[in-house]
Amino acid sequence: MYIAECRKWCRGGQHLLDASTNEIDKELKITNPLHKKKIHLAIDSMFTDFNVISACFTRIAKLAVFKMILVVPHGGGYPIMSYFA
Repeated sequence: MYIAECRKWCRGGQHLLDASTNEIDKELKITNPLHKKKIHLAIDSMFTDFNVISACFTRIAKLAVFKMILVVPHGGGYPIMSYFA
């Protein structure tokens, strides 16, 4: 229903993220209020899900670095953790 308009107007995910709700409605020619709400909720959830996943990977990466620093033996064969004990 809105696919042709979206293909003409939208250049990618960042373009959708940067666009205002009014701009999306105008460019996709959305007139049905229910369609407007569902489309905007779908766009918001896509980016929210991405941000949650990105935050989880960042936390996992930090934990891996901390684990590597605190557990891997250094120099004399002692983990850094022994220096704090």
